[in-house]
Order: sequence, then structure tokens, then C-alpha cells
Amino acid sequence: MFIFTKKVLSWQRILSSLASQIREAAKRCAKILKTAKKNIRDNMKIIKLFFFSILMSQNLCAQMEIDGKPLNDEQKKMVKETFSKQKVLSQNAENSCKCIDSISINSKNAVETSKEVKRCIDNEVVGYQSTLKLMETVDVKEGEKITVSIFTDPESNEYKKYYYEIETKLMESCPAIKNVVGMNNKESEKSVSKNSDAIKEYNKGNEFIRQKDYKSALPFYEKAVKIDSEFVFAWDNIGVCNRRLGNLDEALKAYKMSLKLDPKSLTALQNIALVYVGQKKYQKAIDSYNNLAKVDKENPEVYYGIGVIYYENILDNEKALDNICKAYNLYVAQSSPYRTDAEKIIQSIYTNFKAKGKQDKFNEILKSNNISSN
Repeated sequence: MFIFTKKVLSWQRILSSLASQIREAAKRCAKILKTAKKNIRDNMKIIKLFFFSILMSQNLCAQMEIDGKPLNDEQKKMVKETFSKQKVLSQNAENSCKCIDSISINSKNAVETSKEVKRCIDNEVVGYQSTLKLMETVDVKEGEKITVSIFTDPESNEYKKYYYEIETKLMESCPAIKNVVGMNNKESEKSVSKNSDAIKEYNKGNEFIRQKDYKSALPFYEKAVKIDSEFVFAWDNIGVCNRRLGNLDEALKAYKMSLKLDPKSLTALQNIALVYVGQKKYQKAIDSYNNLAKVDKENPEVYYGIGVIYYENILDNEKALDNICKAYNLYVAQSSPYRTDAEKIIQSIYTNFKAKGKQDKFNEILKSNNISSN
């Protein structure tokens, strides 16, 4: 039987969540079976019966059959290979990535886009969890009854485990996620030009910047501000392009112009700190992050940026850890996948503390930020 925590999950939702897995499995099986020169139709019955005979039974048993005969070892092996954890995870992450890629970031801040990214991941968690749980039934002995628990409460540790596995895979393999998360495109009065010619040039630049071709994008943004000198988003992107190209002085000028037009421009406030880091002006960078906090006090990039400066540049592990912990908590609260970046730095800082025999201090800082050391 299925056990559900806090929320009741319908059979229809389970089947819907598994549908993409079964479709992709069919494709993978076709390739496997073509190589093995087996009867595709019969073996596809194995895949389908594996899921649907289990799902439609009140009690789960290992005795899966095809044409009245139990699956043999070779058939079981095929099922395991087709639904290996890595293949299933890759498929669910790919589905989430496609969803994320479709998110519109127009006039949205980082918190709003993070919520939409979370929805894209949530859509895959049940299917991913269910597939892996059902795979555990392949090798149980004949007649043995088992219980499969599907956790659907997003606050449960079990649900979070599968959610974070998909999220981590996305951060490794989905370019769209970094193009969406952390973007601050909330519009103010001067953010977007009302001049159609300026917008046309701006959009041309955007086509290149999406491909990370900053050199090709830059002239279009420069044309946009020549047409409309108060086009804040264009000035922001001039700053981004110049920073990426290593033209730090030009980037600084662009961000300052953006802030002159819109003192609350989140993109400029956040990126001007990165320019100062590039110029090795670390205190100015920290001051800039603090200026960002005055406008957006719940922005995790404030603490993450300051933490990285203390960790990589000033070499103060205690201040680095305290700030990264604060960033981590905000990332978690906002369902931001950048949580994984904070975790990596915390692990690296732990290595430094351990080398100096200061694990107690490490744990003390974590505790002060309400983070468990386990």
C-alpha cells in the first residue's frame, strides 16, 4: 500500500507524475532492445506492467509477470538499467530545466523568479521519488508484501531530499536556471525606455547576452542609451557587458549612471560591488553590498557577496562563515537553488576550521545562525 504524509496524493496524480518517466523509458528501452535484437513490443510490456501492476495493486508484491511468467534475471536487469537513479534524475532535471527556460523574467525580482523555479522543480519531485521507490520492489522475494511511502509534504525531510537532488542536478546541467534565478528585473519609472527604437536596439543586445556573447551585445546597448539616455536597463547591461569583458572602469561608469537615474536599481547595486572586487577594492565592495541591503534587506546576495570577499580575499574565515550562513538561510527561505553554492563554501570553510582544530568555533557560528552541523 502507499502511505502519504500530511497530503493525500490521488492515483491520477501519481500516474501523471510518472507519465514522463514511462515515455522516456520507452525511448531508452527501444535503443537497448534494438542493440540486443529483442522483441520490442514484448519487452515494453515489462516496463509498463512494472509500473501499472504495482500502482493498481493495494498490496505491492515482487511477483511481476509477463504472459503469465515471472520476469527473469535479464528482464529485471533491463528494468533496473532503464530506470537507474542517474537516468531518472537526468530526465526529471531536464523536464524542470525546460520549465525554467520558459519562465518570463520581465518585471520580476529574484524572489518572484525563485518561486517560479521552485514550481518547476516541485512538478518533478513526486514522479522522481515514486520511480525510485518503486524500483526498490524489483528484487523482493516472491509473495513478499512491501510498503512504499510517497512523501508529498514539501516541508518533510524525505521530500526535501528528492527536491534537493533535482535542484543540485539543475545547477550542474541547466544553463537556464542561472539566467533566471537572481535576476532583478523589477521595473521602475525609468527602467524601460518608451522609445521604440531604443527598445529595438536593447532587444538585439539581449539576443547576444543570452548567449554570453558580451562583445557583440555591448554596441546595441550603447546605441540604446544614445537614443534614450535615461534607459536604466540598458545602462545596467552596458555595465554587465563591460564587467564580463574586463573593462572595469567602463562598467563602473555605467552602473553609476544607472544609479543616478534609479538609486534603487538592484542590478547596479549588486554588480557595482563585483566591479570593486575585480579592482581589489574590497572595503568598497562590502560598502556597496551594505548599500544594497538598505534597499533590499532580504537579498541573500548581500551576505553571500560579503562572505565570499572575507573567504577568498580578506581570508577571515569566521566572518566569511557567518555571512555565508546568513545567505544560506535566505536562499532556503526563498527556495533559491543558489543554496547549493552556499553549501559548497560552508563545506570549504569547515575544511579550514578543521585544519586549525577549530571545529567548535565552526559549530558555534552555525548554531548562532540556527543551522545544524549534521
